[in-house]
Amino acid sequence: MRLGSGIYVGLPALTGLIASNPITLLPIPWIDLTRTTEHFLPAAPLGIGTDLGLVILGMVLPFWVVLGSFTAAMVHALGSPILYHAGYLTHWRPGMDTIMTNFSNDVDVWLSVYIGAGVAVGTIGIFHEMKALRTRSKAKGVVNWKDRIQPPIGRGDVSLLGAFGVYLLTTFGAILLCKYLLEDHDFPLLFLLIFGFLLTPLVSYVNARMAGLTGLTVGFPMIKEGAGALILSGYRGVDIWFVPIPYADHGRRAQLFREVELTGTRLSSVLKAELLLLPLSLLCGFIFWSLIWEISPIPSPAFQYAQTYWHLIALRQSLWYSSTASEGPGLFDEAIKIEWIVGGFGLAGGTFLVLSWLRMPLSLVYGFVRGIQGLPHMLIPEMIGALIGRYSLERRFGIEKWRRYAPVLFTGFACGMGLIGMSAVAVALISRSVSQLRF
Repeated sequence: MRLGSGIYVGLPALTGLIASNPITLLPIPWIDLTRTTEHFLPAAPLGIGTDLGLVILGMVLPFWVVLGSFTAAMVHALGSPILYHAGYLTHWRPGMDTIMTNFSNDVDVWLSVYIGAGVAVGTIGIFHEMKALRTRSKAKGVVNWKDRIQPPIGRGDVSLLGAFGVYLLTTFGAILLCKYLLEDHDFPLLFLLIFGFLLTPLVSYVNARMAGLTGLTVGFPMIKEGAGALILSGYRGVDIWFVPIPYADHGRRAQLFREVELTGTRLSSVLKAELLLLPLSLLCGFIFWSLIWEISPIPSPAFQYAQTYWHLIALRQSLWYSSTASEGPGLFDEAIKIEWIVGGFGLAGGTFLVLSWLRMPLSLVYGFVRGIQGLPHMLIPEMIGALIGRYSLERRFGIEKWRRYAPVLFTGFACGMGLIGMSAVAVALISRSVSQLRF
């Protein structure tokens, strides 16, 4: 594994010092097969990821989540040729690579399908949470809210009322900053209030519960983007997309509290560490990234992952920005199709009902939504790792023993990859900072 990490990460970084273009034995981040297969699978974004970490990640993630993601990726890849022959994928042209094929397919069909399926999964998560709350309330009877508000003794917790107060102040501060930065004084304040005091607490609470119960999080996809484009359809200008709208999913942060509790760390100590870390990370981050920027232009062959992905990210962001940047119909209006949103909602909801009836793991649905927007390039190695872990390593080591080993294996691989990468970057920084003299 160390040899593979050195070849994958270290070789391009070090050979870039002596060659005009870095030498790579494996393309980063994937081998693109889209143009190769377009003759018999038109409009299908196909390829295979070259990062060994994806295989190990597939061993760690729940098997049914990986299977659902892989199934969705295959539906996306193999269903696109059918949609193309049916006349739905009108933007695709022969010769497009994975990035352009994926984006053109999103505009024609798949973005709307993903939104509909994500809304269905978010609704399912909220429904399950409400059902669990009712069941727990009936089991416990009358709840003493005074005892619930009081923080546990000896953990250093902030009181619940104090936490609410801090959240109110910070959210109001973000709302005032948004109003100050936007030049349009008629901007609807209700929009910001809904995001800050309704959607953020609701989504964070549901995802905190789901993370604790299943290890997964759910949510409505592209809430900020979709609401900003649809509710504010009368707003003109791109500045709305760059203001700090007070929306965030804090559900995963609940896991930190459990980790702190298990390690016996006081929350006040965590708060002090965060306050110390913030200025140091900002200062060192600016210094470090300024040095990284001097190694080579970004994007460039020296940063192949960024060179591949920046185009897709820029295309997707420009799609949303176009909804408020132009007066007439634009690309965004072509991408949002109500019939496909309803179809995606029905597909995810129907799959959920069928799996519930068959008593199959519901994580298949969550994995399916995860895989719709993903690329097969990354999900194929994950599926390979999941199959190896489930049908080979679990039988060899035992289920419980392997499930304890798998996260350690993934963590060790990630640390080794990081150390090799940082060592190569350090050598590159030293080499670039040394200037040769003529005498």
